[in-house]
Order: sequence, then C-alpha cells, then structure tokens
Amino acid sequence: MTMKPSNNLNHCKTSNNRNEIVSIEDIFDVLTAPERRAVLYALCNQSKPIDVDELSRKVASADVGNTRNSPEQIKPILHHVHLPKLEQFSLVEYDRDLVLLK
Repeated sequence: MTMKPSNNLNHCKTSNNRNEIVSIEDIFDVLTAPERRAVLYALCNQSKPIDVDELSRKVASADVGNTRNSPEQIKPILHHVHLPKLEQFSLVEYDRDLVLLK
C-alpha cells in the first residue's frame, strides 16, 4: 500500500482514496511485530488468497523474532493476534480460512 501524506503530519491517507486516516503511531504499531511483517512479505508475492496453513508455514520459515516457531505454533497466533490487527487497518482481507493482501 502506498501512503500519501495528508495535511496533518501525524496522519497518512491511503493511496486508493478510501478516506481512511491512519496515524503514524498505528502504522509503527502494525509493523513493529516481525510476524506481521513476515505476513505482509509473504502476501506481496501472492496474486490470489492464501490458505492460513500455508501462510503459517511461510511465516515459520521466515524465522521471525527471537525464537523459531513451528507452523502449528504460529497458526493460532496469526488467527488471534496478527491477522485481525492487519485486517483492522485494512492491510489484508481475512475470513478465518483465506488471507489476501489488500
């Protein structure tokens, strides 16, 4: 997603003109978690929705954070923490089975 500065230095406006204003602090919050960055990176190379199991394998293979987690350990964390957060800020579409980069 390309971000364009708005009139307020503390906010950005999405490039597709959805009139969604997101604070700089929110952007940093979303991108702080290495798992969320790994999700976005994995989805950048996808032209169609990806199964959450496959996404869990990709995030696990990215070796994010200080510990190496298996896909089985990462999947519930993606479901309950990271994918809802990314969806909250309209970065992904998520329906509990499939994930798509917006």
